[in-house]
Amino acid sequence: MSSGLPFYDYLLSTNSHLLGNMLFQDSPGHMIQELDNFLRMRHLGEVDPRCNYLAVFPQGPTKIPNYIAAALPGIFSKDNRLQIVVDDNLFKLSCDIQAMRPDLTVDVGVSHFKISLPEGVAKTSARLMHLPGAVRSLYWVLAHEAINDCILEHSRRWAKSRDFRPWQAIGGLTPELMNFLGGKPEKLALIHISDKTQNARVKTEPESLIPTLEYLRDNGFTVVKMGWENFPECWKRYGVLNYRESRLLSYGNDLLLLKAASFAMFNGSGADFLSNLLETPMVSYGGWIMNNMRTSPNCVHLPSLMVRKDTGRALTFVEQLRFFDRNLQYWEKGNCLNFPDDQYDVLQPTPELLLAAAIEAITLGTNWTPRTPEQTRFIELDKRRHFAYTESRACQKLLEKYPDSIATGFCV
Repeated sequence: MSSGLPFYDYLLSTNSHLLGNMLFQDSPGHMIQELDNFLRMRHLGEVDPRCNYLAVFPQGPTKIPNYIAAALPGIFSKDNRLQIVVDDNLFKLSCDIQAMRPDLTVDVGVSHFKISLPEGVAKTSARLMHLPGAVRSLYWVLAHEAINDCILEHSRRWAKSRDFRPWQAIGGLTPELMNFLGGKPEKLALIHISDKTQNARVKTEPESLIPTLEYLRDNGFTVVKMGWENFPECWKRYGVLNYRESRLLSYGNDLLLLKAASFAMFNGSGADFLSNLLETPMVSYGGWIMNNMRTSPNCVHLPSLMVRKDTGRALTFVEQLRFFDRNLQYWEKGNCLNFPDDQYDVLQPTPELLLAAAIEAITLGTNWTPRTPEQTRFIELDKRRHFAYTESRACQKLLEKYPDSIATGFCV
């Protein structure tokens, strides 16, 4: 793009299209899921292979797009007709072009916010929202049902192209990371914990993971605390490596550690999308929105459960699955992803359940087995919709602890 042509003319003259509705460049979950969404679109022949494609982002504090481009130079390159471009001015222009010429964009977004409406989404399923201070003053905000359709489409593409694994091209550990791991990367376990309740995740007390840390230590794992949250003081005695406060902390090194891991636990972090795509044995725990299970057959889900404050009754699994779909929309309540603590308490995963989920996921990585009857019943609660393409499972111990919750009744 050094020819001096205006950006719009450049797109036309080079037969280039934009990856549209990628609006959260500082979110690892969005970056991985949305870029993977496009890669599978192209792999499955859903976009024109003769076109060039650009993913344009502003400069952000985490520089996630830069790191992804550097980690996968064979995929994000001019020769592969797919480039990541980081430039504030071009990002503003690309947003205007997406709004004015949606035919020059491929919608890969999986967030509620859209610059232009996806094809087939009626205006009755979206509202215009004013966001002062954003690149654009007006965005479309999709209803829960519409954004669920976008997420489901990515899951469908994953199911149709499981043998397509572009993220495996991420390189190996650097000498600095090898030294940080004490030269023992063979059994690398990554543990993420949230220190606050925000969006779809619920804060977890670090003490609840101590039995899991003991198990990992006793079974020869090198354990690293992942994420940008503070390192729990009570974890020091269990040999957990403090990556958070090391000079190596960067999203680029996050990618390398995630690629090298033998096991991972994520407390509602979007970074789990990479482990999901790599099919690393994984526990996804602490989230309260239950209808967005990861797809990998090596993933075990351990959600936080909702309890009504007025009656003290825990919701059944199907009630909690449907809760978010029936919840107020963004334009009615602002950030509707936050836990509804005005009416509900939360049951966090217990130390016993966290340990059981970890053992279950690690075992799947070495000796995969089909879902149990209870796990199959859980998937059947929503197998025609949210669980249509997932190969993951709910934690067996959770289902055994709450047998009455695997019910089809719905009475919030």
